[in-house]
Amino acid sequence: MNKKSEIILISASAGSGKTHALTRRYVRLLLGGAAPESILAVTFTNNAAKEMKERVLGWLKKAASGAEGNETAQLMADTGLALPALKAKASAILQDLLCNYYNVHVQTIDSFLNRIAMSSAGELGMPLNPEITMSHRRLVDVALYSILSKEGRCSLSREEVDEFLKALPPGNAYPWDPVEKMREIYGNFLAFEGKSDGQIVPADIKDKDAQDAKDAVVSAGAAFLKALDAGKYTYTTKSKPKEPKLYADALKNGVREAIASGNQVRIAGCFSRDYGFFSGGKVRTIVIRPELAGPMAEVSAAIGAYYRLHAYHRLNGFVKLYPKFKEELERIKSGLEDVAHIDDIAKKITGYLKKNGGTAVPEVYIRLGERVEHFLIDEFQDTDPLQWRALLPLVQEALARGGSLFVVGDIKQAIYMFRYADYKIMREFMDVLYGLGADGDPLGMEALVSLTEPGDRKIEKLEVNRRSGGVLVKYAADLFKTRLPAYRAGEVLADGNDPTGLTTYSQSAEEGKETAGLARELVFSRKALREKSKTAEAEEADEEAAGDITDQPVGAKVVELIKEAHARYRYDQIAVLAPQNKYIRAVVSWLNAAGLPVASMSSLDIRERPVVAELIALFTFLEFPANDIAFMNFACGELFLKASGLQKEELLAAAAEHREKHHGGRPLYTTFKERHPGPWEELLEPLFAKIGYLPVYELAALAFSSLKVFERFREESCFLVKFLEVLSALQGKGAADARSFINFASDDGEDAAGAFSIELPEYIDAVRVMTFHKAKGLGFPVVINLLYEKRGQGGSASDKNIFYDQSGPGGEVRIVYINKEYGDWDAKLKELYEGREADEKVQALNELYVVTTRAKAELSNLVVRNSDEQGGGSAGKFHYVFGDEERGAPDVSAKAEPPAHKPSRITQPVFPDVPASSAGTTLEGHRAAQRGLLYHDILMRVDWLGGDLKARLASAFDACAWKYSPVLRAERAAIADKLFSLLGKPAVAAFFEQKPGRALKRETSFISGPEGGRLRRIDRLLLEGAAPGGKAVIVDFKTGGEYPGYEETLKKYAAAVSDAFGRPAECWLIYLDEEKAEKVL
Repeated sequence: MNKKSEIILISASAGSGKTHALTRRYVRLLLGGAAPESILAVTFTNNAAKEMKERVLGWLKKAASGAEGNETAQLMADTGLALPALKAKASAILQDLLCNYYNVHVQTIDSFLNRIAMSSAGELGMPLNPEITMSHRRLVDVALYSILSKEGRCSLSREEVDEFLKALPPGNAYPWDPVEKMREIYGNFLAFEGKSDGQIVPADIKDKDAQDAKDAVVSAGAAFLKALDAGKYTYTTKSKPKEPKLYADALKNGVREAIASGNQVRIAGCFSRDYGFFSGGKVRTIVIRPELAGPMAEVSAAIGAYYRLHAYHRLNGFVKLYPKFKEELERIKSGLEDVAHIDDIAKKITGYLKKNGGTAVPEVYIRLGERVEHFLIDEFQDTDPLQWRALLPLVQEALARGGSLFVVGDIKQAIYMFRYADYKIMREFMDVLYGLGADGDPLGMEALVSLTEPGDRKIEKLEVNRRSGGVLVKYAADLFKTRLPAYRAGEVLADGNDPTGLTTYSQSAEEGKETAGLARELVFSRKALREKSKTAEAEEADEEAAGDITDQPVGAKVVELIKEAHARYRYDQIAVLAPQNKYIRAVVSWLNAAGLPVASMSSLDIRERPVVAELIALFTFLEFPANDIAFMNFACGELFLKASGLQKEELLAAAAEHREKHHGGRPLYTTFKERHPGPWEELLEPLFAKIGYLPVYELAALAFSSLKVFERFREESCFLVKFLEVLSALQGKGAADARSFINFASDDGEDAAGAFSIELPEYIDAVRVMTFHKAKGLGFPVVINLLYEKRGQGGSASDKNIFYDQSGPGGEVRIVYINKEYGDWDAKLKELYEGREADEKVQALNELYVVTTRAKAELSNLVVRNSDEQGGGSAGKFHYVFGDEERGAPDVSAKAEPPAHKPSRITQPVFPDVPASSAGTTLEGHRAAQRGLLYHDILMRVDWLGGDLKARLASAFDACAWKYSPVLRAERAAIADKLFSLLGKPAVAAFFEQKPGRALKRETSFISGPEGGRLRRIDRLLLEGAAPGGKAVIVDFKTGGEYPGYEETLKKYAAAVSDAFGRPAECWLIYLDEEKAEKVL
C-alpha cells in the first residue's frame, strides 16, 4: 500500500459484517507492508478485541496454507498477489506475529488510554500503578467520611456546614442526615464530569435572590386575591348570558388556602398558564377581565422567575461543597488508596492536552506518534467526547505522516448514551465527509479530514445482513420504516425526526436466505390480567400480587418457547434478553423452577449459585443477627440442612410460630438456638462468637470447615474457590471485615459483577440470559426479547431531575433541578428537559433495533405493556405498535448438534483426612497480631517528627483503621497515645529526626541479596551521608517479646540493602510494646 493519507468510514447495519471489515483491513495493512506495531485497533469490549485477534490469525493461517475460501479470495483481490506469493507473504507475517505477539495491538479504548496514562503518570498527576475501579461507591464513602469528620484534612468549617444546611430544600425533601443524598448526588456529578470537558460550578444566585423570588410569588398571589375580593367581579357565559357569576366562585379548590399559607410551592401548583387560579371548566370560553388579567399576569411572571431561580438554586448547597469533596477524593485516590477510576484516565489526558492553548502533549504521545501510522476504530458510535479528544492528536499525527484512519460503526446501535457516549460524533464525522460540516469544528473533524485528499476519504455502507434470515430482516425493516412511523402520526418515530437513521437504512438478506426465519410477537397487558384476576381464586390473586402481575404468564411463555426451540437448537444457542438486571433475575428464577439450564451472559455471576447465595446470607446474619430474612435464607438452604440434618418444613413452621408469638420483638435465631442447641453449638456458635474479631477470609475458612462445604458440594468447587478468591482479594485491599464484604456482595456495580464472575466455556449447554446492552455485537439462532413498558420517566430518584447546563463560558457547567412542569414556564428549562427526553427516546428506539436484530433464525418479541391501548394524553410509546402475530416458519431441518468443543474430564483428587491440631491462635493473640499490623500502618505514614504529632498520629489512624476490626477501630485514642509515647522516647525519636544528609525510605522492598531474588520488605530505612562513606540504618518494628531468631532475618535485610546501595548497614529493632530500641547488627 502507498503512503497516501486515507480515511474510510464504514456505516454498517446490524449483522452486516463489521468485524469482518475490520479484520480484512488489518490483514490487508500487514500484507501491504505495514509493521504490526504501526497498527492500532481499538474495540469497545474485551470480547471484541479477543475475537478480532483470533480472526486476524485465522485469516493469515488460511492464506499461509493456501486454503480456498472467501478470506483468501478477498486478500488476493485486495493485494493483487497470486496465491503462491500470498502464501509466502502470509506465512512470513504469521511467523513474525507468533514470535512477537506483543506487537499485535488490538485492545479496548479504555485499555489503550490506561496504558497512556500509566506511561505518563508523573505528567498527569496520577498514581504510578493504581488499581483501576469502575465504581465510585467506596471512594465516595471514604471521602465523605473524611470531610465530614472532625479529623479529616479537608474537614468542613462550622460556617461551611451552616451554609450547606441552610441551602438544603425545606420540608421533608431530605432527612436530617443528608449524607445518603450527598453520596447519590456526588456520584452523579462524578459520572458526568468523568465523560465531559465541563467543570461543575455553583450557579451565581444569592440566597437573598432566591428568597425574594419566593416572596414575589406569595405577594403576587395575595395581590391578585385582594383585587378579586375588592371588586366582586362577575362574568357570563355564552350559554347563559343573563346569569352573571362571581369570578371568586370560579377559583380552583385550595387557592385561598395556598395563598394564605404563604407557601410558594402550593401557590404555583394551583396556577396554570392558561386559566391562572381559575377552573378551566368554568372560564374556558370567556375573556378574563382586565382588572384581574393584570394581577394574574404578575403572578405568572413571578412564578416563572421563581421556577427559573429555584431550578438553578435548589442543589447549590451540594455544588458549593463539591470542590472540597473532589479535593479530598483526589487525595484519597492518589495518596492513600492508589486507586484511579476508569473515567479519570481520559479526563486527565484531555485535561493535559488542553494546557498551553492545546499545545501540550505527554511524552508518550510523541513516541506513539513516531510509531503508530494506522488506526482502526470499532463501534465508533459508542465513543464519548473525551475518548475522541484523547485519540485525536495521535490520529492527526498519523494522517500527517501518510497513515490512515478506518472507523466502523452504526448510529442505529448507539445504546450507551446513559454512559455519555455520543453518537453525534459519528454523525458529525459522516457530515464532514459528505461535505456538510456545520459552523465551527469543536471535535476537530474538519481539520482531520483536511489532512487527506478528496479522493482518499470516503464512506462505505454494508447493506447485506449476513446474520439473519430474510424474514427477520424484512420484519425489522417493516417495524422501523412502516409500523412505527405510522403509529400516532409519527409521534414515536418519523422520517423528519429520526436522528439515527432507523427509517432510512437499507439492508437485504444474504443470497439464499431470503425466505428463512421466524418472527413472532406476543403481547401481555397488565390491565387485562388484573381484570382477569378479579374472577380468579383469592389465593391465586394473592400470589400474583407478590410481584408484577405478568410474571407468571410471561415466565410460562418463555419456558414454553425455550422447550419448543430446543427441539431444533442446543440450549446455548437460545438467548433471553431483558432491559435490566431485575428482569434477568426473574428469568433465571423461571428457568430454574422449570429445570432448564441457565447462564447469565457469557460469564456467570457466582452469586446466582444457591450455595454462594447461602454463604452470603450466613455472613449477613452473623454481622446483623436481627436480620431474620438472612437467617432463614441460610438456615433453609441446602448448605445448612445437609450439615445439621434438620428439615426445611420444620424450620419454616418454627419461624411462623416465632413470628406469631413475638411479632418481630425478638430475633428469630434466639428461638432456633433454644429449639436446636446441638446444631447451634456445633455449627453456628463458633462463627457467631468470632464475627468482628476474625478477618472475613479466616471466618469463611472456619465456616467451610465446620459445614464441610467442599466435601458436600464437590460439584460447586469452582464457584466456591472463586468465592474464596473474592474474599482474599478484598482482604488484600484492606476490606477485611464482614460488613465490607456484605456491602460489596450486595453491590450491583461493575466492579462487584466482575469480581464475582467466572468465564463460561463455549461448550456449557445452558440458555444465555443477558441485558440488552450485553447482547450488543452478539448473535444467536434463537432470541426471546422481553420488552417492558416502563412506568414513569425512569432513572433513580437521585438523578432523574438533575440536568446539566453546559452553556456557560470556559466549560462551566451549572446544575439544574427540573420537573416537567418547569418547562412550561421557562424556555431554557424546557430546552434542557426536552433535550433529555429526545436522547432517552433515541436510546429506547436504538435498544429496540439492537435486540430485534440479534436473532439468526427465530425471534420472539414478548411485549409487556400497561394496557391494551395507549391513552391519548400520554406520549407515544413503541410498545403499542405490537400485536399478537407470527411471520415465517421455523427451520424444521435444524437439529441440535453437540458443541464442537467438549470439556476435559477432571478427576478430583481425594485428600487424606488430617487430624486437626489442638493448638491454635487464641482470639487475644489474633487481636494482638492485628494491632501490631495497625501500628506498622500508622508508623509508615510518619516521616519526621514535628508539628502536632498527636493529631498527625490520629489522622494516620483514620486513614488506615477502616481495614481492621471494629474492636481495633474503637481503640483510636489509646493507640494514638501509645505511639505518641513511643515516639517521645529519645532512643526511638532519634530515628524520626530529620537531619541534613539523611534520606528516608518507608516500607521498601528489595529483591537483591545473597538469596537470589527473595523479596524483603523493610519498615524504615535511613540513608545517611553519601556512598561510599555513608551508611544505611535499618529500623524494624516488632510487637511482642524478644525473638532470638530474628537476628538472622535482619542479617538478610542488611545484605540486601548493602547489595542495593553499596554501603554498610546497621540494624535496629524497636519493640513497640516495651517502647525501647535495641541495636542488633
